[in-house]
Amino acid sequence: MDFEAWAQSVWSQFAAVARVPIPFLAALIVSWIVIRWHARQQLRNRIGNLQVLADLRDAQLQDYKDKLDGASADQAKARMGALESRLYEVLAQVAALAPRTLSDQQRRAALAVLDRFRGSRVVVVSDAEAPDVKRLAESLTATFHGAAWHVETGIALEMEERPATGVGLLVADPARLTLPQQSIAEALRDAGLAFD
Repeated sequence: MDFEAWAQSVWSQFAAVARVPIPFLAALIVSWIVIRWHARQQLRNRIGNLQVLADLRDAQLQDYKDKLDGASADQAKARMGALESRLYEVLAQVAALAPRTLSDQQRRAALAVLDRFRGSRVVVVSDAEAPDVKRLAESLTATFHGAAWHVETGIALEMEERPATGVGLLVADPARLTLPQQSIAEALRDAGLAFD
């Protein structure tokens, strides 16, 4: 369509509007009202959504302040640090109260040494007055069995000298350890188990 034909079409539209100006103006006014109402509705919805977000953020901020009792970020960080250190102290106390035993890693370390002396003999004796020693004695017995040692177990009702560490390697002559006795000492050291 060329420019003249387009201009002629527009001019004919104006001519049609000029013949009925009142319905055209009424349609134009109604269209303007509908468009304006729709635009206001959209604006109200958008403002309402923004208000909801602002209220939510205010509520979250107030909740944060309530939980901190008005503390600043540095004070909150200090409180968190104090709580973490207290938690580590409590966990250490709980670990100290738990019965001693060997971890899988400690067992593997001990087995690596004890395995060279399969068929050797050992006696594992636990103190009847030390209840936390039972699990450790069971772990040691299982470790020796795992290395194919011949293990005898027993419970001592009274001990003249209790080892300070709770684990003692009792031998006939501490100055001259046999190879299996040396392997027991090495296995205990490799397992990270203190002994006397």
